[in-house]
Amino acid sequence: MLNISSNNINLFNIKLIEFFDFLEKVVNDVYAKKTIKKNANKIKLGIKLNSNIIINIFYEKIYNYKNEINNENESVLEIFQINLFDNKLDLKNIWKTINESDRETIWKYLQIFVLLCEQ
Repeated sequence: MLNISSNNINLFNIKLIEFFDFLEKVVNDVYAKKTIKKNANKIKLGIKLNSNIIINIFYEKIYNYKNEINNENESVLEIFQINLFDNKLDLKNIWKTINESDRETIWKYLQIFVLLCEQ
């Protein structure tokens, strides 16, 4: 169980919703957009039920890959594909279709999530 301040939990949740909104804007595929929106809605519902739930899931399933995230290692995309999108979204394929600036923004979001888990 994470020991994190309620301010950081709230910031994590806000940034995660922003991240999903950003993803939805940068992908071109209609199916991918729908999948992102559907998962964002699930996350919003989860946050309403328990504000800690999403950060705890991130910590348990993704945080261990913090070095890959901080080093911008694309192999970590598979971890996100499995744990955030239930393997219903091909992140590797989407990654190929977005521009470098959008990729950098995605890395920044992921690095923020790691930092918030560490504080």
